[in-house]
Amino acid sequence: MRRATGPVQALAAPGPGLVPLWEAKHAGLLDPHGGVRAGPRYWVPAELMAERFPGLAARGWLGVYRNVTTADSPRTLMPCALPLVGVGNSLPLLSAPQLPLLLAVLASLPVDYLVRQKHAGANLNFFKLEQAPVPPPQHYLAPAPWQPDRSVAGWMLDAFARAHAWDDGLSALAAELRGAGVAVPERSLPPLERRRALADLDAAQALVLGWNETDLTQVLASFPALRRRESRSPEPGTTELVLSAFRELSGRSLSAARPESRTIVAGGVPAVELGQESLLNGR
Repeated sequence: MRRATGPVQALAAPGPGLVPLWEAKHAGLLDPHGGVRAGPRYWVPAELMAERFPGLAARGWLGVYRNVTTADSPRTLMPCALPLVGVGNSLPLLSAPQLPLLLAVLASLPVDYLVRQKHAGANLNFFKLEQAPVPPPQHYLAPAPWQPDRSVAGWMLDAFARAHAWDDGLSALAAELRGAGVAVPERSLPPLERRRALADLDAAQALVLGWNETDLTQVLASFPALRRRESRSPEPGTTELVLSAFRELSGRSLSAARPESRTIVAGGVPAVELGQESLLNGR
């Protein structure tokens, strides 16, 4: 995770050498344009990112999450990838050696649930996210029990690529994923297909955490605002999609991958304890 210091003069109109300033209101879950506001209001010098965060800028894309959120929103933790743009303090930057995988894991509903147990108020600060009980990287490098010829990480990155919204500004991320053997769609999939891919991420992460269907059902029931929002749509809801994906993966698993360490969080749902190694700290 990265923090910036020092004032920046933002301009109210685009111009040569300027990039848009992205705010939390512009971004959604795995969608740089998925917020409530269509376009940027301010622009900043393009060289700022290279000057302040050369490692991130060299990658050609950014990983962020919305920190303006509440525990009773439809979704609390909403990460996404961004092009090389300026970002306000409402979109903290993420940095990790396996950044695409980290975004995929943080986008899952099980991790959203676990973060909610630490969150109160309207600002999801770094110290709250850093407490998320995310398993260490080796759990994701193991063969997926439901597809032993593919690692858990590779399988989740395939789902991440289907779930994310794509545009030309994310070509560097697309190239990075394709270089790792991930099939990246040429353009964003239809909304229902993206939701099915998100459900695959949710189901896979639940299995990585060692949850059973009862655990997952209990967690899904703790998102009433999400259910209310989806009740107005004729399409299948998140609960239906996630449980269907979980049953499919569970049925295909030769043996469930159970983490070595378990702890109980609010509601009696087991979670992996965050050790010295994790996707979040990158060690």
